[in-house]
Amino acid sequence: MPIKLKRWGDTAQNRTFRNDTNSNWDQLERSHNKIQEVSEQAVNDSSVAKEQAISANSTSESVQKQLDTLVLSGDSSVEAAQARTNANGVTKSTLKQRADDDYKELTSLLSDISLNIKKSGAVGDNATDCTQMIQGMINKLEGKGGEILIPEGKFIVSQLKIPSYVSLVGTGRKSILKQKSGSNIPLITLKKDTSQMIGIKNLTIDGNKANQTSDLAGGIELINTIESAAIYNDSLVGEHDARHFIENIYIYETKGTGFRITGRGESQVKAVQTLRCDKNGFYLDSQDNWYESLSAGESGLQGIISSDKDGNSRFINCKSWFSGKLDQEQGDGFDIRGTRIGLIGCEAQDNSKHGFVFKGKDIVGSGLIADTNGWQYISGNVYTGATGFLLYGAKNCNIQGIASNRFGATDPRQSYALQLLNNAAGNNITISSMYMKMSSIIQSQLSLSNVVNISETDITGKVTHRIKANNLSLNTENYGEATAFYARSAQEKGHSTGPILRLDHSDAQGTVARLEKYNGDGTTKARWDFKINHENRELLLTPIESGGPFAVDAILKTIHHTWNGKHFQMGDYHFWVDGAKNLRVRKGAPTNDTDGTIIVNVP
Repeated sequence: MPIKLKRWGDTAQNRTFRNDTNSNWDQLERSHNKIQEVSEQAVNDSSVAKEQAISANSTSESVQKQLDTLVLSGDSSVEAAQARTNANGVTKSTLKQRADDDYKELTSLLSDISLNIKKSGAVGDNATDCTQMIQGMINKLEGKGGEILIPEGKFIVSQLKIPSYVSLVGTGRKSILKQKSGSNIPLITLKKDTSQMIGIKNLTIDGNKANQTSDLAGGIELINTIESAAIYNDSLVGEHDARHFIENIYIYETKGTGFRITGRGESQVKAVQTLRCDKNGFYLDSQDNWYESLSAGESGLQGIISSDKDGNSRFINCKSWFSGKLDQEQGDGFDIRGTRIGLIGCEAQDNSKHGFVFKGKDIVGSGLIADTNGWQYISGNVYTGATGFLLYGAKNCNIQGIASNRFGATDPRQSYALQLLNNAAGNNITISSMYMKMSSIIQSQLSLSNVVNISETDITGKVTHRIKANNLSLNTENYGEATAFYARSAQEKGHSTGPILRLDHSDAQGTVARLEKYNGDGTTKARWDFKINHENRELLLTPIESGGPFAVDAILKTIHHTWNGKHFQMGDYHFWVDGAKNLRVRKGAPTNDTDGTIIVNVP
């Protein structure tokens, strides 16, 4: 407790002794009281610490008791019971048992939907034959579907057969399936021709063509039946079509065709590249499919083929280049034989024969580029008559694009921008061309009813084409010559022909047609205007520049010649034949049949 010492008052000692003594006692009081205060605070702190320690110990003992209850004693408290009961309502005897059982169940579920081929013993060492190991894992997913994971490595296989709803999924370009030497069969196929909804993604396929002897050794070959009922009867999801999904695949150096698909469609094929395949890059024999960002490079034969069984398929952003590496006669970039095919933003470049060949009907192409086709890669052989856009018997097609020879006129490769062969008819074509070897129109090969809008320019934009017109209807049916405008009307059952050409002008006296002749330097040599005077119902032929007279190298005959009918008029003078067959003339319009003067009597 605090202390208070008594001080000296008046004493016998002198004042100095008294003051010093009182000062010492002041210091003693302050020191004692401070020590007392600190001591009491320490006691209080010790008490609080003790209480906290007791509480912590109590909590620790409680937790330990709960743990002992949960883990050791198997106590059936609410917390323990809840922890030992799984999502299906099954209560395990211990938490460890539940954890182990849950792990086993999860592992089993994952194995049902996704299998890593390495768990089968497959090794990507570019030596071990992994066919049976990988196929065994694929078979485990048959009837339920799932993914086969192909990690990084080069796995040797002869052929893998994919059942419905199963996907092969790699990690990218380093996930490689390599064709086993001497396989001579496609590397990936369907398990059955009714297999549907298979997937192949993020893989590389090495065709190992140097060690194959047959062109049957292709990359991916998906052969479905065309019978919708057969696929439907075998379907687990009630679907009539194949509906496969192929994406991000690199196929190179196959002895046969890189990618082939046939039968029922509705499949999507995206970002698939074929390179140095000895047969065709793509052979597309299916229908109703989507093809996006396909690339066929250095194919032995054709780049991309749409067969005559293909219909209603769409090509977007596809390219074919250096086709015909092994056979220039079969070196077209695109060979489109199907019906109702759409192409958008596609390019044929440096193929050894033609760029785009259209043999089907009802084909639409927009934004197409035919660039310098007609020469064979490596050999450099130029194909005579190579064409950017060749319509061979094609019907009712609408094609728009450009054709170019980027090497210029001094090094011709792609000879023609356009050819129409084998009775191609009813097509509408708009082509811009540059640096073609010859006129882009081959005069002896134009067919009836093809409407062509074509212009040829040099690098400066100057028009160099022989036929200069904004709209050309071209036909050589009768005369074997290119005509800037040709039209023929053929009456069909139930339809009248009507006029072949109809011209109108809103002005009272407007020019409806103009004939122009140009000099070699581009200046006008002569120009004639055909005008219609609507008010007087007159057709006027007027020379605009000074020139010679209007001459007719034929018999000029008027159909009507009576005084009050349509007859010949020259200025104010009227000429007609009267009832007695005399030729009469009168200045001003006649008022009766015998008006005017007879200038020629009846013989």
